[in-house]
Amino acid sequence: MEIGAVIFMIVALICYAIIANSQGDAEIKGAASNIDNLLNDAQLAGASLWTITIFRKSGYLHDVREFRGDANAAIAKALTSCRKSGIYNVIITKNEPAILEFYSTNQDGRGKAIGGFRISTEQDVEVPNFSEKTQTAANDLDVLYDEVQRNLAKLLLDSIKPNMNEKQAEILGSLPEDKLIEVMVSQMEGVERLSGEPYKFVIPLNYTCKDGIRYDDVPLTISVGDNAPSDALTKSAPTNQTEKPSSSSDSFGFPDQDAWEGSVYNLGGNPFRCDVKLGFSYTDSNGAITNRQIRTKAFVSWLDNDHLVLGFCNYRKANRSFVTSRMEGVVDLETGECIDDIDHYLTEAYAASDYKKVDEFINRHMSVVDCLLYLAKLDGNITPTQKSLVVGYIQEMCGVAMVTDLVAKKLIKDFAEDLTPQKFRKLINQMRKEQPENIATLLQLGRDVVDLRRGNTAGGQAALASILNEKK
Repeated sequence: MEIGAVIFMIVALICYAIIANSQGDAEIKGAASNIDNLLNDAQLAGASLWTITIFRKSGYLHDVREFRGDANAAIAKALTSCRKSGIYNVIITKNEPAILEFYSTNQDGRGKAIGGFRISTEQDVEVPNFSEKTQTAANDLDVLYDEVQRNLAKLLLDSIKPNMNEKQAEILGSLPEDKLIEVMVSQMEGVERLSGEPYKFVIPLNYTCKDGIRYDDVPLTISVGDNAPSDALTKSAPTNQTEKPSSSSDSFGFPDQDAWEGSVYNLGGNPFRCDVKLGFSYTDSNGAITNRQIRTKAFVSWLDNDHLVLGFCNYRKANRSFVTSRMEGVVDLETGECIDDIDHYLTEAYAASDYKKVDEFINRHMSVVDCLLYLAKLDGNITPTQKSLVVGYIQEMCGVAMVTDLVAKKLIKDFAEDLTPQKFRKLINQMRKEQPENIATLLQLGRDVVDLRRGNTAGGQAALASILNEKK
């Protein structure tokens, strides 16, 4: 049987189980709402000790925290967790001055709960009243899902074995098959993958072959689909243990990274970028304790005066997020300094960093960049020389070495707004009232941007005249 057909049968089985489970009598009913409107819809009131409770999809408690403050602040704390979890649509099931309860839904605002939140002044928090029938069905579905994933992982692994060469078989054979399958299952995003896009697994092998070549975290790619070849250990990176660290990583084994590489906005809120190398002991939500070394990328305020830190983790060889209250024995790996208050340490590191200077430029002067790009595009596509002028302005105003041409262009991509004529006029009026110094800069650079274009510049000239309130 073709592997695609087998996967299709597995998906069909899971869909059937999900549909059967959805017929239980624990269906969540209530008023649908967009997460951004929750503050306006909520009836919570007063200032007291609030209990913020997070429920798993099965109904079990995931997290319970107490928060002192007013109702709006309590809701805002919960919304931070929602956005971090990718929850944007909810069903409100209870909405009273002393208690707000809501559950995440699917994209069209209907469906069973896949997780829920409760904000209340009640001290005794009960698990939602899921029926025994529905809970049993959910447990059975979890068992079925785990079994399906393991079967799929074994099927994928078996599909690549005939194509392995001797070296690949030796490397992969250093890890027991059960362990391989366990790692593959842990990295699966789901089984509904019929588009032909390859599965990609990173197998944490630390293996030295007979010829002395070292393999660390061997990438294993398995392609699925009628036109997709199956192969293993593609793009593996052999290293010799006697070699010095490559130029792509530092002495701690962290990969080099661009200052603005990757998105940090999945943290929610307003993330502060930072680059600090930390070592610490970490206790996860299940009570498991591990020793971690991370290169931080950003941090953001979290519940109970905590911070959530995003960084590249040497233990997992991937980006991971960490709650500061669960860090113990924190050390700055570069200076050896023992850090008693990690929240204060990160805040001070950001305040003294070049990242803060870049953020200040974004907040105070990105409006000039918006307008310069608008002027450049009025008479045609922006030219390389016009783009170079805008990039030079960003670098000069930031005044830090980290803002290379590449970083400046990324700042334009991430933060510059594509203005319409109406937005342009509104922004100019706002700058006149709040940032008159930016108007002077815009007029000077705006003339240069327009003059750099060869040919017709009527649109740009007219826009410059409008800034001066002149008719042309």
